[in-house]
Amino acid sequence: MKQLLNHFWEFAASPRQALRAYCASLPHSLRVCTVTVLLVFGLSSLLLFTASCAHTMQGLSREQALYRAGTNIVGEVQSVAPYLPAPVGNTVEICLALATSALGAWNLHQQAALRQLKNGNGNGKAALPPPQLAAAPPPPPAQPAGA
Repeated sequence: MKQLLNHFWEFAASPRQALRAYCASLPHSLRVCTVTVLLVFGLSSLLLFTASCAHTMQGLSREQALYRAGTNIVGEVQSVAPYLPAPVGNTVEICLALATSALGAWNLHQQAALRQLKNGNGNGKAALPPPQLAAAPPPPPAQPAGA
């Protein structure tokens, strides 16, 4: 616990030096795997955040084409991943798991946007209620004849 507290204070004093010292203590293969995972995750999240803003039918069809291409790429790499050597294979499988979960979340977003389009409020805003007309005043009561 004391060692963990010392690392915390070292990080609080100088984050750059503490991070550099921590990375230097890791084996080279683990550093390479970590950088690869972070790079792939960052690039895929950047792609998803820039491509998932469509709310029109044309934009959603473009997103679905990108989604299908992404799932095909992940599927092809998954067929090769078991044959890779241990440290690289594990890293690739972790990246594929992250990519699969990101693609699943993106698919949920696309389906929600399609549902909104089919309901008639595809711009993301709630549909306006129909205009209300003022009610006509009731007719005066009929008076009996001869009164």
